[in-house]
Amino acid sequence: MRPITKFLWRPFMGDLGMWGTSRRFLVSTVGTYCSYCEVPLGVDLPIEHKAPKSDFFNFDNRYGNFLLACSACNSWKGARPDIDAARSFYAAYGGSLTGLDPDDPVNAYWLSLATMVWPDRLAGFAWDVGQIPPQLADFLGYPDDTLGLLTYSLSSTSAEALADEGLLRFGAGEGADAPWARELEQAVWVAPSAGLPAVQRERVLNTIQVLNLNYYNP
Repeated sequence: MRPITKFLWRPFMGDLGMWGTSRRFLVSTVGTYCSYCEVPLGVDLPIEHKAPKSDFFNFDNRYGNFLLACSACNSWKGARPDIDAARSFYAAYGGSLTGLDPDDPVNAYWLSLATMVWPDRLAGFAWDVGQIPPQLADFLGYPDDTLGLLTYSLSSTSAEALADEGLLRFGAGEGADAPWARELEQAVWVAPSAGLPAVQRERVLNTIQVLNLNYYNP
């Protein structure tokens, strides 16, 4: 995941050209690549909501909540990270986030994003989604340096072994008992970098699992 710098820009609400304008801004900053897996995008440039609009409808049309994503990453991610992820993160780390009200919509939005790591380095300063709470930014060391948090390595392994390490989730109806899941596959695999603090390692693992960056099925 390459770091991405976004324009500090907000589309006009209700503007019929908002999505087209947002795509142009995203392409000029992200390029025609998936923000997550970096695969080149074709003519289809789907706008992805980082915090899902199903749970965070107030951020449906906010440019600070947009990225470009390929159909595979968009499909695997689905409506994640949801409000339950935000509540779980606060329940686990709330003692380190003194004075943060998790019921505030902006705080809930950022707590949901805190469950994963993100490549857009300036998203926390996009005024149309509200500033990231300073105690959360200090706790995470935000913005995320995804180039330092994720490691790419070429090796042979199996889907079963990756799942055992928390680096892969199977699709519906699949499992480690499938014949293909036990076969060795040589590829470049994504993992958390060595020596990360526990909370950062968990966030990276969540990112890999939510987007299923190591998924393959021959």
